[in-house]
Amino acid sequence: MIHACYKWRAKGLRSLKLNIRIAESRDLPAVMSIEKEMYGSSQTSTAFEKYLDIFPEGFLVAIADEEIVGFIIVELTRKITVIPKMHEPEAYHRADGKIVYVSGFGVRKDWKVNFEVGKQLYQKIIQLAIKRNCRIIEVICDEKECKDLYELKILKQVGLLKYKTVDWEVAPNKICTHSIWIMKM
Repeated sequence: MIHACYKWRAKGLRSLKLNIRIAESRDLPAVMSIEKEMYGSSQTSTAFEKYLDIFPEGFLVAIADEEIVGFIIVELTRKITVIPKMHEPEAYHRADGKIVYVSGFGVRKDWKVNFEVGKQLYQKIIQLAIKRNCRIIEVICDEKECKDLYELKILKQVGLLKYKTVDWEVAPNKICTHSIWIMKM
């Protein structure tokens, strides 16, 4: 079971404790709220339940002050690919996959001033990739969208590199240009 505890002192603030653990069904309302805050809409609780069922160790939440302040969801795939934003996890996840694909990521708006939450979530995913002998971590990010700029800064901090630019279906019949970021293990 993945569980970690981090402490840091933000400039001018008291020391804060951040716990990262595998998500549980009871966490889904908070995860959905964070996703809606970041992207304007959220997947259904049924979709999130599927992630929990298919690959629980790939669905992590960050907790500070006894509240969920962030989450990250990953799947394992067999090749670098562009997966639609809204998709059925069972269509792409492969238990024997050696590529960690980040399917979902979010940090509460009031916690974005501190990059530590997102950075620690990504570092746990890097540890997961190493543990499972994965070759690559893949993230798709829109460098022009403000909501993705927070994630983009974190990707650079933890060592992911821009791989290529692609047209990505962010919603049915809505294509936007995004960049694929990877980290070779």
